[in-house]
Amino acid sequence: MKKNNLSIYARKSVWATLLFCATLMSACRSDNVDDSSGKYDPGRPVTVTDFVPKAGGADQKLVVYGSNFGNDTANVKVTIGGQRAVLINVKGDCLYCLVPAKAYTGEVVVSVGGKTANEQSATAGSKFNYERKMVVGTLSGIRNQFDDQGWHDGPFKTATGFAGEGCLTFDPLYPNILYVVYDENAHGIQALDLEKKEVKTILSMSKFDNQRLRSIDFSHDGQYMLISTDRDDRQLQSPSVWIVKRNSDGTFTDDSKSQILAAYKQCNGAAVHPINGELYFNSYERGQVFRLNMDNYFNTVTSGGTWYPNWTDGNFKELFTIQDVSWEFKIFIHPTGKYCYIAVINKHYIL
Repeated sequence: MKKNNLSIYARKSVWATLLFCATLMSACRSDNVDDSSGKYDPGRPVTVTDFVPKAGGADQKLVVYGSNFGNDTANVKVTIGGQRAVLINVKGDCLYCLVPAKAYTGEVVVSVGGKTANEQSATAGSKFNYERKMVVGTLSGIRNQFDDQGWHDGPFKTATGFAGEGCLTFDPLYPNILYVVYDENAHGIQALDLEKKEVKTILSMSKFDNQRLRSIDFSHDGQYMLISTDRDDRQLQSPSVWIVKRNSDGTFTDDSKSQILAAYKQCNGAAVHPINGELYFNSYERGQVFRLNMDNYFNTVTSGGTWYPNWTDGNFKELFTIQDVSWEFKIFIHPTGKYCYIAVINKHYIL
C-alpha cells in the first residue's frame, strides 16, 4: 500500500510539473497571434510587479510580470543580478526568460525600448534568490595522449601526477593548504596551496622508508603531522604511525624532525580524536583497533626521555577487533568526538 501511495504521489508530481510548465509557456506565447495591441508605448511607464519562481539556479525558467513590455523580444532586455538573461518570449504584461549564471545579487531588471531613444527600465520589488549549483571540476592535473606525463610540481594549470590512490586532509593551522598522501608507493606527500594555486612535494617517500602511505592527520594542536604506513617487513615492530614536527616557519619538509610513534604491522590508517587528542590506529592482521595516549608521548619527549614505539613497550593498547579478520578498514572520528565510524572496505558495512 505504501508503495502504491508513493507511485500515485509521483504521478501527481509529474503532472503538476507539466501543467506548471505549460502554463508558463502559454502565458507568454505569441506564435501565430496578433499582438499589435500589445506594442511598447514609450508614453507609458514600464513596471515589474512580480516574478515566479522566487529562487533557483542558472538556466532556471523564470516568468516576469508587469506592464508595457511590448511584444518585440529584440526591444527588451532582462538582467538578473547584473547578468544578461536569455529572453525567450514577451507578451505585453509578462515575459519568459532563463536565469543567467552568476546572478548572485538577484536584482530583476527589465529594460524596454532599446531599439529606440525612449528606453525605460524597471526593477522588481524583491530579489531573486540565486542558488549556486555544486559543480565538480578539475582542480589540478593534466594528461597527454600517451599518459606518460609523470609527476611535476608547479602551478595548478601545468602540474602533473596524481596517479595513485590518495588521502586528503586540510592543514588545521593553514586552511588554504590541502595535503595528499599516496598509497602503493606512488609519490611523496604533496601540498596544494589553494591561494597560490600551486602544487609542491614537501615530504619524499624516503622520509618514511619508501613504504605505503595510508593516511594523514594532525595532533590536537596542529603542530605535528601523523602519517600511517602499511608494512610488515619487521613483523610486530613494523612502523605503523610516524609523527612529523612542523618547522618553525609552519611548513613541513624533508628536514622536519620525525620519528616512529607506534609500531605494529599492516596499518591501514590512523585518526586523532578531535577532543582529547588520542591516537587511534588499526591493523589488518586481526582487525585490531589500538589507542595511544598522545599526552604520554609529549610528556616523554619534552622531559628528554626516550619514546619506545613497539607493542611490547606498552605505550598503546588494543581496544577491540572487528568481525572480519585480515580485511582492510578505515577509522573516521566524528568532529564532536562522540562517535567513531569504521568503514570496512568492500564488505558493504560501516560500524
